[in-house]
Formats: sequence, structure tokens, C-alpha cells
Amino acid sequence: MKSSYYLACDLGSKTIKAALGSYDAGRNTVRIIDVAHANSEGIEKGIILNTEAVAAIVRDLIYQMGLSKGDPDHVCFSLSGSGLESRNRSGEIAFSQPTRITYGILDRLDKVISDSAPVFGKSVMFVSNKKYYVDGEFTYDPLREKCTRFQGENFLAYADDRQKAAVCQLVDLVGLKDVDIFPESYLAAEACIKQGERDLGVVLADVGWDKTDVAVFTEGNIQLCAVLPVGIHDLVNTISWVYRIPFEEASYVFDNYSNLLMTDSKDKKLLGLASDPERKWLEMGEYNRFLEDLVRQLADRVTACVENEGYGDQVFAGYVYTGGLAMVRGLAAALSREAPRGLRVKTGRSYGLSGMDYITEDPQWFPVLGALKVMAADDAGESARRETIGKKFIGFFSRLFPK
Repeated sequence: MKSSYYLACDLGSKTIKAALGSYDAGRNTVRIIDVAHANSEGIEKGIILNTEAVAAIVRDLIYQMGLSKGDPDHVCFSLSGSGLESRNRSGEIAFSQPTRITYGILDRLDKVISDSAPVFGKSVMFVSNKKYYVDGEFTYDPLREKCTRFQGENFLAYADDRQKAAVCQLVDLVGLKDVDIFPESYLAAEACIKQGERDLGVVLADVGWDKTDVAVFTEGNIQLCAVLPVGIHDLVNTISWVYRIPFEEASYVFDNYSNLLMTDSKDKKLLGLASDPERKWLEMGEYNRFLEDLVRQLADRVTACVENEGYGDQVFAGYVYTGGLAMVRGLAAALSREAPRGLRVKTGRSYGLSGMDYITEDPQWFPVLGALKVMAADDAGESARRETIGKKFIGFFSRLFPK
């Protein structure tokens, strides 16, 4: 069988990442073939502000990996930003007499659910967790069954119409076709959260440069996607202000000296250039204690988001952190000390991937890696109760965006 090649792209505010992969049926993994990344332009807090600039970067990354426009068999982009919203919705179709369920009726019920609660200025971009009930009885596969009352429940993610238009224009400018769009937090979870954790209830927080993408899973399925307008940029900006150092130097401090295992350290680091007569000493213990307070404030916002949406008491497998913040040593131990209800906090580790270990072990690449796994799932199994990469997923995806 001919191998399919997948192109995944994460549209970040600081860095745009792309990866090329294929499904390795023998090992039941996704093989990473090549990766490329570049500094981002035209994106702020996950929202595309300059489509032409983003398209030029994505096009350049594609060519860096030796691809022409038509080479990938499947393409997937991540989507984030304040316009992202998710809801769980249900719908029902009643028949005057027992009627056999067909694909047409399935589509009709999905449309009823999607249209039942429109969100002003937003469009449905992602549908998952499709559940069906035939005359009140839950069924995995309703096709060919007869009923007078057909019910369904779907998880819906909405995107801002302006963001939808920007992504559609981006796809056209790059010259790609049949692009799937998924929430960034969902893709990051695909890379590192296994089915057992989803069954117990787990929260993923992908902390990026200027935002944090949150996903909540309970009873095996995704229940919430949210975006918080806080990220590493805010931590660095606070470090710059408190220590009275330039933002670029504060960014260097965060990248190189952040280690929450060193809160009692007496070591010192000299900041600034050698030619600067007012160079300052940075006490490592004091700095990391301060950083720990900042990180806990960010974690408190993630917890508040989950609690306010009503899922706090349904999470038993704990919290998983990915993104740039997960690169900080000692993060899991520091957050676990004050985690809600004594839940476990950990940093994500990918699975079901092979090749380029330095990429598969980097939590900043998880949205891209998760996108590759989602695309590979189409080659690995069926559309309904299917075997995906490394786990079992009940239900199937419907990609409605862009059209």
C-alpha cells in the first residue's frame, strides 16, 4: 500500500512549526521525516493579523522540507486564539413511524445539533464525541437500526468568523487543499495523553508564548477547549520589570536560569554585557522562588478555568503541562505541592512516535506531533470505533472547517 505523507503546522505567536510524517504500520507509530520552524510574524495571541506574512512563512517552511504544493496527502493546522469556544450540545429527530437510520439521517441529526445553538459571529469548526441514542437507548452504531426517536450529543468547537476567513485565505495563499483544522490544545493532548487518563478525567494546559490553551477530558472524551490570554511573555515581562533588566535579557534569564529545583541555591549569575559598568548579580535561589510564585499564579488561572466550567470534581488523573513552560525543570514538583485536591501535576511525554527524538521529546512540538497522529489515524483504522495510534478512541471526527 502506498504510504501517505502528512504535513502538520502549528501557527504560534512566537514560532511557526511544521513537520512532515508518515504512518509506520509495522510499528504502529508515526514516523517523523522532517521538521522546520521559523520566527512568527503576523500572529498575536493565536489570532492571525497578517495573513500574507504568515502564508509566506508557511510556504517557506514547506519548501525547506523539500515539498511542492501538492506533495502531502493530508494537511492539518492548529487553531487557537480568543475566538475559540467550545460547547456540548444535543439534538433529537422524531419520526411518525419506525424508521431505519441511514447516513443521511446521521448527517441531518448532526446539522440539527450544530444549528440548535448558534454562537453570534462564530462558526462550528470541529465536531467530536458523537453519541447516539435510539429510542432512548445508547448505541455505538445506529446505522440500519429502526426507531421513532433518534437523539445525539456532540462536542462542538466554534471559531471566530474573522479567524475562519483568515485561515481560509492562508490556505489559498499557500496553495494547499483539504486542510483539517483542530484546536491546538486538542492536538497537544493527542501527542501525550493516553486513553486511561482521559477515562479518569485529565486537564491539559499548553502554555505558549502569549496564551495558554486548555483542554479537559472526562469519561474518555474531550469536554472543553479554552484559551487563556496569559503565557510565557507575561512571566518574562514581570521578570524584566521586577529585576529592572531589558526584556531581551529577562527572556535569556528565563530560558537559561529557570530551575524550580534550585529555590534554595546560593549561586549567583552576572547579568548584562561585560562592558556595562552597572551589571547586576542574579541570585539563583531568590529568582527561582520568585518564578515559582509566577508559575503558580498561572496554574491557578488554569485551575479556575476548569472549576468555573464545572469540571473540577470530574478530574482524577491530574493536570498535564506542555508548551514552553514544560521546559522549566522542577515544574511538576513545584505545582504538585499546591495542586487542587492533591491531584498529580506532570509535564507531558509523547508516545506513538518514532524518529527525531529531540523533537518528539520537546513539549513545544506537541501540537504538531498530535496533528500528525490525528492524520495517521485515518490510515490506521476505520471511521467509527477505530484503533488510533497507541490508543482506542470511541467516536469519530468531523472536520467542518474551512469549507
